[in-house]
Amino acid sequence: MRKGVKKMQECKEKDKIIIRDKVIEIINKKLLEGGECGLEVEISDSSALELYGIDSLSFVNLVVELEIAFGIEFDDEDLVMEKFNTIDLIYALVQERK
Repeated sequence: MRKGVKKMQECKEKDKIIIRDKVIEIINKKLLEGGECGLEVEISDSSALELYGIDSLSFVNLVVELEIAFGIEFDDEDLVMEKFNTIDLIYALVQERK
C-alpha cells in the first residue's frame, strides 16, 4: 500500500515539474520577445507571475499553451489572472481539469 502512495506522490511531483517548466518556458519566451535576450528567470512555485511581466496578452498565451500542452480546457470563470498568479495555483487548476 505504501508503494502505491509513494508512486502517486512521485507522479504528482513530475506533473508539477512539467507544468512549472511550461510556465517558465512561456515567461522566458515573453522576455525574449521583449528584447531581453539571454535572460532566464528563476521562479519559485509561490512567486507572483506578474512580477515577471505577465500581462493580459501573455496571460491568454499562457492559458492557451497550457490547454494545448495538457489537453485540457479551462472554464470561463477560471480565466482571471488571479487564479493563474503562481505556479502552485496553475498546477492546482491543471490537476482539476485532468
